[in-house]
This record gives sequence, C-alpha cells and structure tokens, in this order.
Amino acid sequence: MTLSADTTTTPLTGSRLDDLMDRLEADLEASASSRTSDLAERLRAQPLRADSLDAIDRLHTLWMRAGDPAAARATIDVDGASVLDAAPPAAHADIRMHLALYRLQIAHHLREADAIRHAIAAMRDIVDTSPGLDAERYLWLHLLDTLERDCPDHALDTIELRHALHRAIPARAARRAADDADHACRRASALRRVGCDDDAREAADAAAVALLTAGDDQDVDEYDWLHVGDAVMDIAPHRLVTIRQSVEPRIADWPLAPRREAQVRLARLDARAAYALGYLHSALAQCEFARHSLDSAGADDFIEYELPWLIEAGCFDDAGRRAFFHLYQRESDLDDRVARTIHAQLAEPSDTSVWWPLCAMRACSDEMTFDRFVACGAADRQALAARSPMHAEIFAALDAFEGDALMFAVSDAARAVAERRAPDHPWTRRLAAAFDERVGRIDAATAAQRLIEAVRDGEIGDHRSANALFDARMKALGVEAVLKLPPMPLSSGMACYRFACGIEDRAAEAIARLPDAEEREARADLTRLRQIVYEQGRTQMEHFFETGEGHPHDACVHLYSMLCHDLAIIYREQARYQDAIDLHERGIAASPFAGHYDGLLRVRICMNDDEGTVAAAERLWHFSDEYVGEHGAPWYVEDLVRALSRLERGHELPIWLERVAARDEPSSSAAAAPAQQR
Repeated sequence: MTLSADTTTTPLTGSRLDDLMDRLEADLEASASSRTSDLAERLRAQPLRADSLDAIDRLHTLWMRAGDPAAARATIDVDGASVLDAAPPAAHADIRMHLALYRLQIAHHLREADAIRHAIAAMRDIVDTSPGLDAERYLWLHLLDTLERDCPDHALDTIELRHALHRAIPARAARRAADDADHACRRASALRRVGCDDDAREAADAAAVALLTAGDDQDVDEYDWLHVGDAVMDIAPHRLVTIRQSVEPRIADWPLAPRREAQVRLARLDARAAYALGYLHSALAQCEFARHSLDSAGADDFIEYELPWLIEAGCFDDAGRRAFFHLYQRESDLDDRVARTIHAQLAEPSDTSVWWPLCAMRACSDEMTFDRFVACGAADRQALAARSPMHAEIFAALDAFEGDALMFAVSDAARAVAERRAPDHPWTRRLAAAFDERVGRIDAATAAQRLIEAVRDGEIGDHRSANALFDARMKALGVEAVLKLPPMPLSSGMACYRFACGIEDRAAEAIARLPDAEEREARADLTRLRQIVYEQGRTQMEHFFETGEGHPHDACVHLYSMLCHDLAIIYREQARYQDAIDLHERGIAASPFAGHYDGLLRVRICMNDDEGTVAAAERLWHFSDEYVGEHGAPWYVEDLVRALSRLERGHELPIWLERVAARDEPSSSAAAAPAQQR
C-alpha cells in the first residue's frame, strides 16, 4: 500500500485499480524506453490498495519496475495482511505462501542474501505447518530452479524446500523413494559445485540407496534409475554397475525403439563414468553410440561432453566436425558452450581444422543465428575481433558494417579461411552455393548445379541441403518438373522426415498457381515423393533399432513415431488400411500421442469396421482424457453412434453421453498458480 501526500484520498482499489494497472502495463509494453520515474510518479498520484493476490502480484511488480522496492514490499506486507484477514481459514496457507514467494522474488532481484534466506525459511515453515497447502503448485517454480543452480549460498536451502514440498503432497506417497533419490541427487550436484567432493559422493550414494531400498509399495522405474545416473555419474562413477543392473532387466521386454533409446542413455553413462575414472579414450569410444540424438530436431546429442573431450584429446578435426554439424542442425538454438568453443578454436594457432571457419560460415545462415554466435564470442565486439590474427581476420568487419552487410562480410572472410585450409572442400562449396544464390551472386540454376556437385563429392545427405536443392530446382525448372525428379540421397531418418514434412509447404504456393489438371498431377507427384522419402526414413530408423547401427539422427523414438503417423495417413488415403494400422500401432509402441489413436479410429471408420470403430474410439477417448485433457464433444460421436446402433449395443450410448457432458463442463480448477508458473 502506498500513501500520497493527500492521505484523505480514498485508496484506489478493486476494478478501478485493475484498470489503472492495465493502462500502466500496456504503456510499459508499448514503450520499452518508458522511464521508471514516470511510472513511479503515476503510481504515487493517489493511494493504492490491492485487495487480492492477483492485484498484489501485479502492483508489487509495477513498483519494482518503477525502482521502488520499499513500496513493493509495503504492498506485500500491508495489503497482503488485509487480504489474509479477509480470506477464509482454508485459504490462509496458500496466501501466506504466495506472499513469501513475492518477498523471495524481490530479495533475489536485489541480491539480498539475508532476505533470500529468510524468505526460503518462511516458505519452508509454511509447508511444514500447513497440511492443507496445495504444495504441488509451488514444486516447479522457475525461481527455485534458479536459486538451486546459480546461487551456491542458497542452493541447499532451496533443495530442502523443494523436498519438503514433495513430502507435503499426499498423492506422491508411492513416489517417496524416487523423491528421496531426487533430493539426494540435487544435494550431490550442489555440494560438488562448491567443492565439497566427499559430501557430494556421500549424497550421490544416498540417491542410489534410496532406490535400492525402496519398498514394494513404492513406484520406482527405469527412468528413476536413469535420472539418478544422469545426476551422479560424474560424482560417483562406481555406481554405474548398480544402475545398469537396475535398468537392463526393466527394459529387456520393451519394444525395440524405446529399448534402443534407453541403451543410448546407458552408453552415455558408460562414457561419463569412464571419463570420471580417468579413461579419456575409452570415454570417446563410447561416444560412437552415445552421440545418437534423442530429440526430434537433432538436439540432446551428448555434445556437451564429447566436444570438450575431443579437444582435450587433441582431436581437433573431429571436434570441429562435431561442432559444425551441431551448429548446422541447431542454428539459432545452438548450445552456448559450443559457440564459445568455436570462437576459442578459431583463435587457437595450433588448430588448423577447416571445420571451425566452416562453423563461422554457417553461422551466417540467418540473422538470429549470426547474432547468437557473435554474442557468445565475447562481451563486446572489440574484444571479439582481437582474440587472435585468424579470429580477427574473420570478424574484421565488425566495426565497419552492420546488419546483412556485416553478416555477408563475415561469411566471405570465413570462406576465404576455409579455402586456404582445405581448398575445394565439399562443405565450403555447399554452403557457398546456397549463400551466393541467396544474396543474388548466382542464379538458381547455377546454385542447383553447384549443390548437386557438392552433395555428390561430400556424400552430403541432410534435409537442409535437400531443401536448398529443392528450392533452387523449383526456381530453375518449375514445381512440376522438380516433383518428378528423384529426391536427393538422404542419410538419416530425421533428414527423411524433415524433408518429407517440409516440401508440401515449400511447394504449396507454386502448385496452387497451376491450372486444375496440372495441379492435380502435381499434388499426386508430391504425395508420391513424400511417400518415397518417408518409407526410406522408416527403413533407416528401424534398421538402427534392430541393429544399433545407423546415422546419429536415426535414434529418436518420438521422431520415428511422428514419421509412422504421417506415412500412415498417406496409406489410409490410398486405402492401404492394414498398413496404416500397423504404422499407427508401431508409433504407439514407440512414443504414443493422440494423433495415432485418432488415426486408428479414422481407418476403422473408413473400413466400415463397427467393432473396430468402437474399440478405437474407446482407446482415443481414454488416451485424450488422461494426457490431452480435451473439452467439448469429440468429432467421432456420429460415427460412434451409428456403429453402436448397427452392433445393437445402444445400451452403451449413455456412457458416451456422460463422457461428452463431462467434457463440456467448465473447469473447476483452483485459483491461479503463482506468477512464475503461469
């Protein structure tokens, strides 16, 4: 609460305060340069009184943005006390918890160690003394993650608060052992970060013991063991055998795809244990399998471990290649650590690998990637340009140009360095062809020819190169011609999936401009091309799942599931119903999502299979109810009613009517979660 000089003025509260805060927040959103003094003056124009938690949240945040922490704290303390007094007793614990969280946010923002410690202690006391607290609402606050990760002086207190929250959730009774293991893992990591290695190892051992001694009433699975392994392997590599012995029997009967993914995760633990025990080359040997990406976009590929190990071993060319393909695939989402390593190796005279300047060249693929790459290089551009003569050569234009001109200049400089280090390298030619066509130096036909030659000479098979070639050919030959050409060789399941997914959008505008007859033919050619590529990707990924051998982008089970889904739709449209069913079931076994259950139902409806329709509707409804939380009548009600009628199972209709009615009811969820969860 804040009082102006005129203390007789009635405080602005309720909807009128909301209107004021709406205007202030809109003005701040519209003008990033709004002065804090202007905001403070507008807030002080009359007394303000927040009369709800939401109003306290908004008002204290505005005071912080206005640079007045004292007024923000007064809002929490004074107005918070009023809100607490007016609330029913059942709401007191959550209100007190919110107010303590707001105090913690302010203390963290101001870097006030004592106030942070006091706020954490207050939250812990509320949890311990308030059995009616909805503890789950506070379990995954971003601020707790930040304090645990970035504030060593408060990490252990934060970890204890999180563990108390876990313990305060009755529904987690069967997860006590897993929660105890997680608590010990977090302690181990925090203790190691502050150099308490013996205590860290003791905590790491406690994490494994918590799972080993779990009673029959505890829900402990392979993912709990993998979580412990991921958290403690660098601290307690001697626990590898225990973790392997606990995981391997649990996954032995899994379908091939998820089993292979779990084996990749175990290989990563093998590699980290070997490195922690001092066996660098053994760790690198494990990376052959451990580097398989477990993310549908090519992330989660173990590079955060393998790249520094390669450099430590003096394998500069392998390290450069690894960094290049990470940046090439991830673009603006590249890992900051990888970007910093690229800059460091460009500045290292003993490292003459061509892959580092190729990294700089690739970073010029778009403005977001370039800006991220430059920002990771140094605190300011002058320091970036002065790292070494080679580094300075590549970034010499930093002081001379801006925007696209700067990006083009850096690309050309990096290309020159790459040409000196490895003349006529296929990847230099591949990047240069796409870049030169993009900036107007060559036409599309020339770009296509150069891309074809680079792809052939470098055995290049990624979807980004395939997209670049497809676009250049479409500009040079037209969409009808390019859709009749065989696709560029693609080297991985992910490349196949991404290319097949993307070409429909890439060709859509050109196809839409065709006359009707040509448009129908082009769409048929497009479907044929997508089918060929999807089928190739399926074959490659299934080969990896069966043998453990394949491209690093063949391992993601969710990617495989999405590929099965998209190919199943094509088969359904061709009336290949059993093939479509098989693919949907494979996708569900690998990584289930609602689209597969929806697809199975559509296939059964197309087959006029009433029994199958009802069974598929049941599966879709239960999956959506548990994982998706959809509301409203499902699309398949009419088909379901007809199927039940033909089967003379009308007595089941009331069950479905109750389900539909329940979904149509408005949500009765509790009050809004804390601001950091929203």
